Amino acid sequence: MVEASLDPLMQQKRLQELESAFVEFARMSEGLEASYQALQVQVSDLTEELAAARSERLRHLQEKEQIANQLARLLDALPGGVVVLDQQGEIQTMNPAAQLFFEGISEGQQWEQVLEQQLGQDDPVLEKDLVLRSGRVLERSSSRSQQDEGEILLFSDVTETRKLQHNLNQNRRLASMGEMAASLAHQVRTPLAAALLYISHLEKESLDKDKRLKIAGKLRSRLHHLNGLVKDMLHYARGGSAGNEEIDIEGFVDVLQQTLEEEIKNSLKGAFTVELMAGQESRFVGNRDALLTAIQNLVNNAIDVTEGEVNIIFRLQVLDEEWVQIEVEDDGPGIPKEMQEQIFEPFYTSRARGTGLGLAVVQAVADAHGGEVWVKSALGEGASFGMRIPAAPPAAVVG
Repeated sequence: MVEASLDPLMQQKRLQELESAFVEFARMSEGLEASYQALQVQVSDLTEELAAARSERLRHLQEKEQIANQLARLLDALPGGVVVLDQQGEIQTMNPAAQLFFEGISEGQQWEQVLEQQLGQDDPVLEKDLVLRSGRVLERSSSRSQQDEGEILLFSDVTETRKLQHNLNQNRRLASMGEMAASLAHQVRTPLAAALLYISHLEKESLDKDKRLKIAGKLRSRLHHLNGLVKDMLHYARGGSAGNEEIDIEGFVDVLQQTLEEEIKNSLKGAFTVELMAGQESRFVGNRDALLTAIQNLVNNAIDVTEGEVNIIFRLQVLDEEWVQIEVEDDGPGIPKEMQEQIFEPFYTSRARGTGLGLAVVQAVADAHGGEVWVKSALGEGASFGMRIPAAPPAAVVG
């Protein structure tokens, strides 16, 4: 028999192998059980973390939804209009105020087309304003994302504000005119009194011819002063008109030289140089007569201050086809710093025979054209007066 034939040693060896295998199996089972328990702990921890993360995400989503609802209510309650555009300028959404400002506006429309339908014919007071056909004046601001994903337009109704500003400006102008009238009366009284005195001297029969001619010359001088004062006053009053003449720059400079020819010939003891930095067919829009008067005042001012012993450079240039810059530069004695802050004020003058309106006319002309004036000077280094105006009048902002 096979079993009977097994060697007892062999049987003992097999029993030992089975015992070892059982021990190894028991050890592996214990390891698997420990691993399973550890895995269960990890699964439990991950489940808790996932639940916490889900809860936190839900909380964030609820907060974002709450903020979105608050923003939606805020947009609805805003008195200002809000219009959201995409990259192509198409209206994505708007709030009730925008629908009130722009009647008939709807999502999907092109913003440019809406403006064409809504804008009125009146020019805005400020560049950022829109004047609608309804008469409403809106102030516009915008925000565009860096990724160029679109644009958000914000509109504020400033109709009443602009009316108040207009009325305030009118009141200020009336007050200024009252002050100028008082100053003009004071300015006129002195030369007029002198003229009346000279006339009374002329009436004396005992005057010989030489004295009579001398007094007549003084009388003529006072009357010329009065005439200049009235002329400057008229120019100052008319300086508030910008005009819409299309002005050829070369022709403008030719007329200016002809206008100044007699004054330069009779009074200037130095050189008068013209520097024109513009294309041959360059043009701009403005009030030709007012601008000629302003430049003539600047040149005459340089001549009068230095009693003609000065070299004058007139410079005209076009900047980026958008601005016309005019400068009158001299190599005279210069202007003290404290005077430069008041030099453009009406009736401010440092000369006994000055009217105090020449530079005020320059300021008024620049303001009327939507430009600016300046003076650069230092004692002993001459003076440079400049005026910069738009090459074309500002148009209504579109888009």
